[in-house]
Amino acid sequence: MQYIIVVIISQFVIVLPPWALITVAFWELMKVTKTQIFLIMAPLLTAYISFVVIMAVFVFPNVRPLHHINNVAFFIVSFFAFYFTTKIQPSKLIYLLFIVSTYLIFLCSIHSHIEARFFMDIFTTTYVSWTYIVIRIVLLVLSIPLAWYFIRWFVKPNIIDNNIDWSNMWIVPAILTVVIAVYTGAYSIDHIVTLQYLVGVILLTLASFAIYYVIIKMLVQTEENEKLARIIILTGRQLEIQGKQYETLRSYIEETKRARHDMRFHLAVIKSHIDAVENKELNSFMSEYERYLTEETGNIFTFFCDNYAVNSIMQYYSAIAKNEDVAVDARLDLPKNSGVSDTDLCIIFGNCIENAIEACRVINEGKFVKVRAKLAGETLTITIDNSFDGVIKMEGEKFLSRKRREGVGIGVSSVSAVAGKYGGAARFEAKGNVFQAEIMLPLP
Repeated sequence: MQYIIVVIISQFVIVLPPWALITVAFWELMKVTKTQIFLIMAPLLTAYISFVVIMAVFVFPNVRPLHHINNVAFFIVSFFAFYFTTKIQPSKLIYLLFIVSTYLIFLCSIHSHIEARFFMDIFTTTYVSWTYIVIRIVLLVLSIPLAWYFIRWFVKPNIIDNNIDWSNMWIVPAILTVVIAVYTGAYSIDHIVTLQYLVGVILLTLASFAIYYVIIKMLVQTEENEKLARIIILTGRQLEIQGKQYETLRSYIEETKRARHDMRFHLAVIKSHIDAVENKELNSFMSEYERYLTEETGNIFTFFCDNYAVNSIMQYYSAIAKNEDVAVDARLDLPKNSGVSDTDLCIIFGNCIENAIEACRVINEGKFVKVRAKLAGETLTITIDNSFDGVIKMEGEKFLSRKRREGVGIGVSSVSAVAGKYGGAARFEAKGNVFQAEIMLPLP
């Protein structure tokens, strides 16, 4: 009975510190209350400890096989515990848990070396003991600050705020965790007590965390490259829009010249009708001529606002929307110089309107895009509403891209980044079959 009590206490020492570490580090991503966290985790912890007790007492009294089974059971139980309590994507959660598992295997290996070196009798006869618990607590006290720093200040911000597809990223830490587990469990007790074993464990663990670090940094850089590529595409599109505007302007000038050249002949006809007092023919001719001028030289430009960049973006996407049978309702009160750079305005309007038209493509009727922009005092407010099919993908409060398997849409992320650059905010919300985007930019 005393041995069972020791096993139970040891499992609390093994499980609770990493669970507390993850819970505190990712507290703002919890999707349930404190009471619900307890109600979810308590049964899982009870099932885990019961399983370990059965294994330790009845199945594997031998120390070493049970440690590996213990690690696997911990991983499975931890996944379900945080899957049901946090908003972390499953693939990201698996990646995080493999990092934590590497840390726990490291602690177990160091503990095995110390216990085998100084308490050989206990190490070779029992799975856990009071000595085991004391050594484990000391190792936790010494190492938990470093683990906290790595997870809270590096892993968390770079994993959670990263929008790259993480669906296969867990494979590398899984392989490294298995390698470390095999390395630490493949040697005899005579080797475990050696300095070579201790150095090998430390170097292998450091190498694993270095690889985790490099992978995360590479993913962060990849996301930055995608954002930069998006900006480059938008800039190129803006230049394309300007080129089309200049070409349209040139055609308009040519049409105007031709219309003016033909004006004297039409005036001669008008004069002859007036002289003959043929009012019906005059009215008919004037109506036809007015229609002619409208079709040939009018309605080429739709003016949206005084800001040339935004006006060009709106003209470009309005033409696309017209071809897609999407009704565009735009009222923009934007001066020529609003205090926001043209590039940032193009990122906001380009991304939001492009996404809005893309959302309208999947529905058959009621397609619309409503755009509003107003400069009031020192705040520029932009709202863009559009119809869509009502289907959304979310991670917590973030809308996920429907074009990619995982991750927040790059367009949404870019718009939020621009809003943050000016100390403002971007809000995205779905209400029924209407998607709403609101961007508020405090101006300097």
